[in-house]
Amino acid sequence: MIVASIAMKRFYTFLGIAAPLAEIAKRFAWSVPVVAVLGFIGNGLEGLGISLLIPFLAILFSEGTPSELPGPLSAVAELASSLPAGEQLAAIAAIILASIVLKALVLSANAMIVSWVDGKAGHEIRCALSRQLLNVGYGFHIANDPARFLNIISTESWRASDAIRKLFSMIGAAGAVAVFSLILIVIEWRLSIAVLFGVILIRGIQSVAAKRLRAMSHSISEANRRLATRMITVVQAARLIRLFGLEKLEQRRFEETSDQVRSTMFRVDAASAPLLPAIEVLYAALFIGTLFGGQSAGIAVPVVVTFLVLLYRMQPHFRLMSQSRLDLAGMWGSITEVESLLDAVDKSPPPSGHVPFRHLGGPIAFENVSFFYEHRPDAVPALHEVTFQLLANQATALIGRSGAGKTTAVNLLCRLLDPTSGRITIDGTDLRLIDPASWRSRIGFAGQDIELIDGTVFENIAYGDADATLAEAVVAAKFADADRFIQAFPQGYGTQVGSRGLGLSGGQRQRIGIARALVRNPEILILDEAMSSVDSISETAIVSLLRGRLKGMTVIVISHRASTLACCEKGVVIEEGRVIETGPLAALKAYQRMGAATGTDVDAALHGPGVT
Repeated sequence: MIVASIAMKRFYTFLGIAAPLAEIAKRFAWSVPVVAVLGFIGNGLEGLGISLLIPFLAILFSEGTPSELPGPLSAVAELASSLPAGEQLAAIAAIILASIVLKALVLSANAMIVSWVDGKAGHEIRCALSRQLLNVGYGFHIANDPARFLNIISTESWRASDAIRKLFSMIGAAGAVAVFSLILIVIEWRLSIAVLFGVILIRGIQSVAAKRLRAMSHSISEANRRLATRMITVVQAARLIRLFGLEKLEQRRFEETSDQVRSTMFRVDAASAPLLPAIEVLYAALFIGTLFGGQSAGIAVPVVVTFLVLLYRMQPHFRLMSQSRLDLAGMWGSITEVESLLDAVDKSPPPSGHVPFRHLGGPIAFENVSFFYEHRPDAVPALHEVTFQLLANQATALIGRSGAGKTTAVNLLCRLLDPTSGRITIDGTDLRLIDPASWRSRIGFAGQDIELIDGTVFENIAYGDADATLAEAVVAAKFADADRFIQAFPQGYGTQVGSRGLGLSGGQRQRIGIARALVRNPEILILDEAMSSVDSISETAIVSLLRGRLKGMTVIVISHRASTLACCEKGVVIEEGRVIETGPLAALKAYQRMGAATGTDVDAALHGPGVT
């Protein structure tokens, strides 16, 4: 097993395929010797059957046994000669047929093993990609185009997994070539040496062509990534496209991008198409040269005929090796894309921590916290040395314009990101020391664009707590002012919301999102523009209900509506990544300006559910 694992790893290195795909392939190292041995046996049986043509032809043409016939074949010929004249050819023919039948059975079993390994390896690659995307730090997602991820999982992973099949094809073909080569050497070593030089020349030509295809293959991956971007736009921006009448524009863009994929793949195919026919011509020339060489050397006709039949049967295996090598070169761009995503070297690591979080008894403190998005071209920090406190069991409003840094602060608080400098403390403990899973398990989050999963209303609410019952989901929905419209659906809480919840209105999606945050009975509740699409009547009802529910809960609310912030006691104002004002919400100038801009009576909002 260790030898097989090393052999597969070295073979991958020979092909230019490195870890981590090689690590996945190592799990199937056991199959390499199995495939090789079965291929050796199957092709050996075929070679044996073909080799028996020598005594068969010698008897058929009454030439006698050739003097240079290898020992085992000579013994078969002598044994056949001892049989009655009418049974000699029948006996050899039966042996030939039996060897071919056994070869078919062995290679069929081999093909089934290869198919199983191919499917299993593809499954492992896709699971590894999913695992990487789910476990890598959130910063990696922010810094990368989601269309690239979609393209890698939906397209490149299949091409990379197909490389496993090509690999086994090469192993099987190489085994067949080795078997036939051994038999050819035994039958006639002089012709074998001549053939060897010809094969080396052909392989050199093929290597040059494969190198060129490998360089071209990267353009296919890039073209597929651009097409994935257009696909996401057509699917996710369907409403926007129709509202602005851009159907024709998007169709033209899609057609242009799709045509780029077509033309790129055509250029690669056009470069590879002449290669195999050219290689076949070279092998045909080698075949003819061998025929004339055998005749010139005075080698017996049965030996030359059998040698040529073996050489002819070996040619498809040479062709398969050539085709697989060229295919792998064409897949190189896909392979490197998959490897780049699986490789953990340049990925932001997931958050770590060992201190379990049990209860929030003191304040959440931001202490000189700064954060830079490294992938952004500007050097302006999203947060710059911000210092403020979120008191336990209080509702705090984060106020500021879009891009001020509020959502970044929330991402830091949820440990989706870690501060570039400074620290966040929980009851005096650095948040980076706290176990992320235990910390997040006590946080409920509802946002402006938190997507719904493809499932029922109940499944979407219970996504916040896998153990939630229907009764608990109903209670959470009532606090989010969602129960009435849910009950009005034909299937109630069993209603399918459709892909990403597009079958619901924006306000309905947000209210289900709030219910999802509340159903887990969080100790810390974060509402990030969670009611931006909710009408004022529903907003009033939700704020009123939350006022009673939020007792004993630490709440952070982000909103551009003064009425939404009315459930808060304290406020923190952030501008351009800096804290410029903190204190009781009613005393904040920014809150007063917000109320004036929206026509909200902030005093009334702070003391009751009414909104003017």
